[in-house]
Amino acid sequence: MKPLYFLLGGAARWLPQIEHFPSTQRGKEGQASASQRSLSLPREVSAAGDRKSPTSPKSTMSKRAHSKISSGGGGVLSSMLSSLSRTNESTLSAKKAEAQVAKLTAGRGQTISVDDTSAAPDAAIAQFLQDMRAQIDEKGFGANVEVELRLGRITSCLQEARCRPSQEGVDAAVVLADDQMKAVGAKFVPGVAELEYKSFVRGVEGMLRGDAFSEHAEKQVVHNMPQSKRVIQDIDLQSNLRGTPMVQVKERLGSIDIFLPHCQYDCRVSISCEFPTRALEGDLSEMPAAESIRHKDRTSAVGRDLRVDLTKVLEESTNKKSFEVEVELSETAVNDWLSQPDDNGQSWKSAIETSSLLWKMVKYFMPNAGQAFKRHWDFSGATEVQNAYQGRLGVRGKFSGTMPVGFARWHIPLVQSREYYVSEKTDGVRYFLVVAGGTAVLVDRSNSPFAASGLDLLKMVVPEGTVLDGELVVSGFGYGQFHQKDKRYVFIAFDIIATGPAAEDSHVDKPFVERLRILNDFLSEEYVLPRPLALLMELR
Repeated sequence: MKPLYFLLGGAARWLPQIEHFPSTQRGKEGQASASQRSLSLPREVSAAGDRKSPTSPKSTMSKRAHSKISSGGGGVLSSMLSSLSRTNESTLSAKKAEAQVAKLTAGRGQTISVDDTSAAPDAAIAQFLQDMRAQIDEKGFGANVEVELRLGRITSCLQEARCRPSQEGVDAAVVLADDQMKAVGAKFVPGVAELEYKSFVRGVEGMLRGDAFSEHAEKQVVHNMPQSKRVIQDIDLQSNLRGTPMVQVKERLGSIDIFLPHCQYDCRVSISCEFPTRALEGDLSEMPAAESIRHKDRTSAVGRDLRVDLTKVLEESTNKKSFEVEVELSETAVNDWLSQPDDNGQSWKSAIETSSLLWKMVKYFMPNAGQAFKRHWDFSGATEVQNAYQGRLGVRGKFSGTMPVGFARWHIPLVQSREYYVSEKTDGVRYFLVVAGGTAVLVDRSNSPFAASGLDLLKMVVPEGTVLDGELVVSGFGYGQFHQKDKRYVFIAFDIIATGPAAEDSHVDKPFVERLRILNDFLSEEYVLPRPLALLMELR
């Protein structure tokens, strides 16, 4: 029997792909090792962070000199001075201990908790966009609203090293607001390594080979001035001459950072207001000294909805080079989102579609960003999700899917006497895909919920109460060449448990042949996806 391949596409282009193999196959579930690193302080450092040290000769002399003041309340004064001296010594010891700890942990960075705190990145970005609408309405009049995603690293303010996860080997997507970044002592440092920058260049070259993107090149000298002002000079690519200095005001409204310890880089999504440029009045030399002067050499892949900018930057004062990767939504995409009303969830739907545009490019450059991330059972709709699959199968508190059975020689007569379906073996992670309680969740064999990008788009088109059984696999590996060029995570559905909340929507007690037909119909264009969400089906 030839397997069926299903791909969701169309207007909401970044839906998680659902493919269907009619099979009773079971894949192996990967396990991430988790180890907790511990830091041992020197023995001379106490639990409170103080280091015991002898009183210096200078401190002793100071105490003796002050002890001679004995008229009236001299004893009280002596006690106060002695206490102050001990406080100073304690402070000095604490600083030494802190320096010692910093030395011991150099290059390791601060720790960020990844204990089931992950969120679906595209949904987190969509929520950020929605939360910023009021500020945009208030401050964005007459300005171009810029929504951009930058690659970089969330770095410790103390050690100047990338922050590390609280558990090693854990896949996570932890969303951090500005106040949370300050709380963990972290900052976002944009840019990628020079050697890895070349791989991003190759990625953009691949985008430009298609018809969806066109190439754009530019060079600029940017003088960053106080009060969010910039003086920009475009450089002619032929003559290398600088153009007329233009003044631009750019005000950042807000940002969120996404910690991706299993990827080579983290992300920052920010929203800014760019006001129209105007010619500089007077000479550039008459302006106040710039905070920095940056020479930019940029190559961009420009599409209808977004552009990808690869920029080589030279800092004039230090002669230091850096390499930046940015994804910016087009003015059309931003305005389409902002123009949507709040009625019937239209603005949210537009926000999740818009955020998916950004995360699509992150997954293009860093495929591991498309993984599923473990979360807690504390989200809205968690009870409905658990009831949707546990109630159907009559098993509570554990994964209730069928488990793989080894094929032995004595099974051969049994197979010959009955009808079986056979399909390709996939090596992915087993999940239930559950749509219930206004959300969509993956549930693994340990009965833990997982978030993944694309699920919020999926719940908009799949009926409430749907439960599919399948595996999440990396496309292009282990099952042909259907998505070989994409290298993205795909959910392969091989069985169906329910297609709705009603009793008649349960298919648990039906034969597999009938469940297979229902699954095929369920994933058909007519049943699930209204235009323009087209369902493409390829038969092999």
